[in-house]
Amino acid sequence: MKLYANGILLNAAARSVTLEKSRGDAAATLTAVLLTAAADRYFPKENLALGDAVRLLDDAGEEVFLGAVQAVSRNVETVTLVACDRGLYLTANELSGVFAGSPEGICRAVAMRLSLPVGTLEVPAGWKRLVAGAGVRAFDILRQAVGEEREISIQNGALTVTAAGRERFLIAEDIARFGLRQRVLGKSGDAAAQAAAGLRGRTLRGELTVRGDLKYRCGALVELHRKEFGLDGAYPLTAVKHRWERGLFTTELTWEGDA
Repeated sequence: MKLYANGILLNAAARSVTLEKSRGDAAATLTAVLLTAAADRYFPKENLALGDAVRLLDDAGEEVFLGAVQAVSRNVETVTLVACDRGLYLTANELSGVFAGSPEGICRAVAMRLSLPVGTLEVPAGWKRLVAGAGVRAFDILRQAVGEEREISIQNGALTVTAAGRERFLIAEDIARFGLRQRVLGKSGDAAAQAAAGLRGRTLRGELTVRGDLKYRCGALVELHRKEFGLDGAYPLTAVKHRWERGLFTTELTWEGDA
């Protein structure tokens, strides 16, 4: 991992770096806590300001984040910066008017209104007419146009819509067995049938921390086979958080699906 701000490599000063994204927000957010040592002339110096460019590269040198600083806070020991990619334009800007046409046409119209280039658009066919008034975010218009089964993001600086579930990962790591809660559903009859009836129609949601890996993205499917926890199937990722801290790289996955 290599973190740059204004072209300056900040790895030596980074206490922690977090890169996260959820399906409810088109913007990926990077938060970095940087150590400061004003008296040490050999320590990396930073002079961050709002709008400064921030880049994060993986170990192979591939860019995984490109954004701009949105907030900076300082104390005696650290500087904390928060940066967002261009997906912020989709959630921070409201658009009004009538958007009519195919889902692809609506996506292109929204991108044009925000001066965003267009990348891959894996959208359904059809025709829609959307009326947007005050308070309607560009992201909400895109969500109505492409539906819930699509992942909306900014990739390489361009608006991108991809089909959810295309990537599929098997979670083979052990899940710690603690914090289990049990409730008696019945004292007689078929216990398995009672349990199945209790789960029918329920939505399962959970969080899991695994070894760090940038391959995990929102919209991908993760296979979880832990029947003792009621998990046996593939569940879509609704949020992903990558964290580098004290030399340890972990990924926190949030998934949601039907029981």
